[in-house]
Order: sequence, then C-alpha cells, then structure tokens
Amino acid sequence: MRLNYADCPGYFFTSEAHHDGIQKLLLGSEAIILTIDAPALMEERGRWNELINKPSLITQMLQDAWSNISSSRLVLLVPVKCEKYVQNSKEARKLRTAIKDSYWNLLRFFASEKLIQYITAVIIPVQTIGTHIFSRVKVNVGDGLPRFFFRKVSYDADYDPKDGNQLILYLLRFLLKLYYVETSSTRGIFGFVYQTFGQDLYLKTTIDELAKRCKDEQNSDTFEVIQGRRWL
Repeated sequence: MRLNYADCPGYFFTSEAHHDGIQKLLLGSEAIILTIDAPALMEERGRWNELINKPSLITQMLQDAWSNISSSRLVLLVPVKCEKYVQNSKEARKLRTAIKDSYWNLLRFFASEKLIQYITAVIIPVQTIGTHIFSRVKVNVGDGLPRFFFRKVSYDADYDPKDGNQLILYLLRFLLKLYYVETSSTRGIFGFVYQTFGQDLYLKTTIDELAKRCKDEQNSDTFEVIQGRRWL
C-alpha cells in the first residue's frame, strides 16, 4: 500500500488558475485534512472565520468534487492553534459546537442519504503551538486585516505541541480498514478463507491497536467522531 500526500497552500483554493487542480486532488483523495484556524473561528463571534477559514468555499468545492462518489472517504476537521479552547470540558464543547455550526452545510452534505455510507468525519483539535495561548487580535489600520497575538504560558515554557500524532493514527486506521475490507471483497470466497485461517490477522491486529491509541468522545472532551465510525 502506497500513500501519496498533497499539501496545498491556502491561496490555491481561491485561485482560478488552481481550481481544476484542486478539484482533481479532492476527487482522487481518500482522506482530507481540513485545517481550521481556531482563533479566527472562535474570537469576536467568528468575525474573521469566513475570511481566513473560508468554510463556504470549502463546502462548495467538496460538494462539486464529491457529489457522485461511490467509495469511502475520510475528512479530518482539525482546529489548530486551539490551546485556549481546549483547557476544560466546557470550552472544548464550545469549540466542537462552533465547528459544527460553521461547517453545518458541509456536514449536512456528508450526512445526506447518498453519502452517509461513504464519508467518515472526525474533529481532531491539534495544539500546534503548545505552550502559547491566544491573547488578542488587532486590526491593521491600512488593510483592515486581523493580526492574532499569542502569549507564552510561562517565561521558560518549552515548545510543546500536543495531539499531532492523532492525525496519522486516524489516517492509518481508516486506510488500513479500507484496505482490509477491499482486499477481502476482491478475493471472493477466498476472502473468507483468508479471514478464517488468520492470513489477514496482522491487518486486523494493527487496526485494533491504532483504535486504542486514537482519542474520541469516549475518552476525550475535545475529539469527536461525527459520522462513519464503522470505517474506523
């Protein structure tokens, strides 16, 4: 099994020159990591959310690319720079609610009768700046754009990001499950033989081990599997 990654700069999504390329990547990808700037989403009642995260544009592009898919896909909704919003259960719930509200049309699209059997969606907050907490936002006088400021939790605090490994754990968990199901189905009657005599046991064991290391709403206040748990 070979994994190919594509990391697209944000401005690609608003560039007409890159539109077709982005659509092709979306259509051909089994998994997507959708990065969400948490302060832009949460501060000042989401004043800067559409400007920075562009949920409406992202929703439209995924609707255009995935309207007729017939295979399983994984979407990881990943709020970053979210340290301020995961300090306790109450704040973490607010963050999850804000994501669901902001991406309501996208999640409704995922949950449609045609797509709900194919799409797995998970909220995975990643504390990318670790020991820094959002402090304030200042609007530039010239262009009216926001500047977000962060402060260290203590003078001598070392850089200590958290939960970045969860992206890889969920990605591998999903892709191995997909691989396990697809290889079993393509073998026909031999798929049953493989499973009966443990030929695929290494895959199942690995998937189960990855599942134990993944955080979700059952063992964390910040993570949530929105739909598609059967593909995990």
